[in-house]
Amino acid sequence: MGTANQYVANAINGGLLSLLLFIAILVYGFKYLGIARRAATEKHESLFFWSLAVALCAHVVSFFGISYWDQSIVGWYVLLAFISATAVPQKINAPMPQFRPGLELAPDSRAMAPANQWAARVR
Repeated sequence: MGTANQYVANAINGGLLSLLLFIAILVYGFKYLGIARRAATEKHESLFFWSLAVALCAHVVSFFGISYWDQSIVGWYVLLAFISATAVPQKINAPMPQFRPGLELAPDSRAMAPANQWAARVR
């Protein structure tokens, strides 16, 4: 017998931790899609990530009225696979903040003393 709500079904079958992890999947899906959409260099890439976010939103809303079971859950897993295969690599390729060059440690600083002592013993 299925429940009428996917969130309740996750809580019943796996407890509070399962529900929290399910919500974390939704939150991180939106987060990575947003980062990937902003990092996209071409308009069709941005539209693709936006459409994945719309599909994720459609699942989130439908989870309030139905609970997936049997083969209907395959569509949910396919969407998660699309997001993880396309959005996460875009997040990795996003520009990283650069450090200022003046923040490097000097070779004779006290923070480098253990490494300098070890290097002196090895020579």
